[in-house]
Amino acid sequence: FAVSNGWYVQTPNFNGYSGGFGYFPSEEIMIIVYTTETEDPKSGGQAFPIVMELIKMITPENIVPYPHLR
Repeated sequence: FAVSNGWYVQTPNFNGYSGGFGYFPSEEIMIIVYTTETEDPKSGGQAFPIVMELIKMITPENIVPYPHLR
């Protein structure tokens, strides 16, 4: 769980599902994405990168800096 640039974000994973969520309280925006994990363990979860891209589109002035996704 992290708070960054006004966003509350987390990457929950459960039983083969990759999750990601973001909440932007000042605008009451909630993003929730879940994906199934691939068979390749090196690929990692895909939900959180999708959440980060949606945040860039919805609030370009409040991008969450997450260096692992660049």
